[in-house]
Amino acid sequence: MSERWMPQSIELRGFLGVGREPLRLELERPLTILVGPNGSGKSTIVSALEWALFGELELGDVEPAELKGAGAGRYAVYLHRGCDEAEVVLRLRRDGSQLEWRRMRRRADPKRDIVACTLDGTSTEPDPALLGLTHPLYARAIAPRQTTLAVLVSRDERERDAALDVLFGIEELNVLCQGLSTAKSDLQREVRELEARLSTATVGVRRNVAWRFDRRAEARQRALETGLRGEELSLQGARRLAAELARELEIPLPSEDADLEELHALHAKLQEAADEAWARPQVNARRARLDAVRRLLEHGAPARWREAANRAHLAREGRRAVEQRLGRRAGCRGRGPPEAG
Repeated sequence: MSERWMPQSIELRGFLGVGREPLRLELERPLTILVGPNGSGKSTIVSALEWALFGELELGDVEPAELKGAGAGRYAVYLHRGCDEAEVVLRLRRDGSQLEWRRMRRRADPKRDIVACTLDGTSTEPDPALLGLTHPLYARAIAPRQTTLAVLVSRDERERDAALDVLFGIEELNVLCQGLSTAKSDLQREVRELEARLSTATVGVRRNVAWRFDRRAEARQRALETGLRGEELSLQGARRLAAELARELEIPLPSEDADLEELHALHAKLQEAADEAWARPQVNARRARLDAVRRLLEHGAPARWREAANRAHLAREGRRAVEQRLGRRAGCRGRGPPEAG
């Protein structure tokens, strides 16, 4: 018992070189050899079989230029020029079962084929998988190009190997391997580029971190030099100090869990409130505050603050001496010239 469908007959009309008069070919043997001169219709029969099953020619010998065009022309290209429709009927047998496959295309509607398939007289889905076929398998192994068959007997070993690759479907694997190799090379190149970018970004981040640590150390040193203690240089210490200043300047206190953003906003308000408080007192009160700041700096600031205070003191003493000298000169000028004896 045979498990394969064997072609029994093929009939075509209005297809390629076959006109209105149908051409019927009985296939009574398991193996059929088509013999004839060029142009006698051998390729037309093989192409009709492919077209009936798949609706187009993938690797057949018939490649009309209209296939590259647009619109309905590429669909109507298989129709005979003198016919309004093309039809191919394929009949197969297997273990007493009969399968009829029919495809028709009309010039009036070339984009829609009419395909019918009956198994022992019952309509069934026209699927080439029913025959165990796919279009690439048919074009590669069942109806290869004549050029492929000619290359199989070529003396060029590379051409024969290429033809065998096409015949046995290895060509696709070769293309896949080549594509994978190219993809691997591209991937390695992209990985190297990403590593270089990562290295550059890492260096930049490290520099930024080092710069921020330097600024933090510098700010900490400056804060210590103003008289702050180490335990006050924290978020909690900043909250307490901000609360003390806000209480003294009579502005709303910060929340107990204030973050840095809130403390920055409060700092601006503290500056504004301090400026307003400084503008209110008279000259004597301002001088008293300055003296209080001077005393605070003299007792609680580092040596350079004390040195600055000493310089300020010397400057005041020098100013007083200058004022005294200027005052004496003014007194002399006010008495006028001495009288003659």
